[in-house]
Amino acid sequence: MIHLNIPLSRLEDEASAMSEADDFDKPIIDLNIEQRHRLIDLIEIGRKHASHWWTMLNEMRCRGELPIWVKEQAVRTASDLYRWLNICACINNAFFGQASVSGEASQQMFRCHHELRG
Repeated sequence: MIHLNIPLSRLEDEASAMSEADDFDKPIIDLNIEQRHRLIDLIEIGRKHASHWWTMLNEMRCRGELPIWVKEQAVRTASDLYRWLNICACINNAFFGQASVSGEASQQMFRCHHELRG
């Protein structure tokens, strides 16, 4: 397993710089179609998992069930969501040369990981 020890602020800065550069017509790596679909599947599984937990945190926030230290975080706010969507689009652009690739995700891949669904 690979653990990235990169501060979130650095990722946000890099995503912002990438979106300003607007050089997304060519991916940073060459992938054959099988590799492309596999990578899209894995990225989408991670994003769905993160989205599931963000939704749970938001529901807990609405019911007033979050501890104070969590309430003070900028998790699942509108600006946090837009920042996350921008980072997702930048990652897609870097790997695949386009902002949205979820339509290429394999439905079979999601069925294999039923524990990630809500």
